[in-house]
Amino acid sequence: MSTPHLSDSDYTREDLHEVAVVMSNTLAVCAKLIEQHGGPDQCAQPTTSALAVMESADELLTTMSRSLTLARRELRSIDARARQRFLDRCPDGMPLLAN
Repeated sequence: MSTPHLSDSDYTREDLHEVAVVMSNTLAVCAKLIEQHGGPDQCAQPTTSALAVMESADELLTTMSRSLTLARRELRSIDARARQRFLDRCPDGMPLLAN
């Protein structure tokens, strides 16, 4: 049994706009982090202690992780709406499966 696949027609222009906003926001967070931490080729490190360096690294990774998690959640929501539109078009709410 095959799993039905979404097509381009399952996504609206609003969905695609929302994807663009989500990705732009994610990239903006990345750009801000790069700026805060010394640019893409180096990481501005506190010179006070090893513990400060580790704390800074942890904060950076936490911020990145939260941003990516939020983006994934928003993209899953967009995909769920498209999948619901797909199912709503199917007779009895069940997609026809091709073998």
